[in-house]
Amino acid sequence: MSYKFDPHYKEIASWEPDHFLGRQFPVRMPAEVIIEKGQNLAEGSILGKKPNGKYVLSAKSVTQEDGTEAPVDDGSEIPSRILSCPVDARASDMKAVAYRTGSYIKSGLTIGEGHTLDDMEEGLELRNIYFEEDTD
Repeated sequence: MSYKFDPHYKEIASWEPDHFLGRQFPVRMPAEVIIEKGQNLAEGSILGKKPNGKYVLSAKSVTQEDGTEAPVDDGSEIPSRILSCPVDARASDMKAVAYRTGSYIKSGLTIGEGHTLDDMEEGLELRNIYFEEDTD
């Protein structure tokens, strides 16, 4: 007597990344933040906190009017949150939701001048924010 192995597996679900959101672990913990006036930020922007408690796109440097770069040293150069949705704060400060923890797909993230995802990764992992490679 012989048996033919014939599994009847079928696909019952699949997972496609949604923009910048990665897997479900670690759990994404949302927090309310205030986005400082003068910015138009995309979802997935990596934010840093200024001394006034407001958040901006985290950047290590800024390009000045004369074309030179100046270092940022007001605390916002330290990345700490991931913006959950687009925010247009060009006219005034805006409340928004940003994630304190979670896993995010690299290609969906927006970073400020002077940063690379590689230089941010170690510091963000200490905050339980992780990056995933693209699935393409």
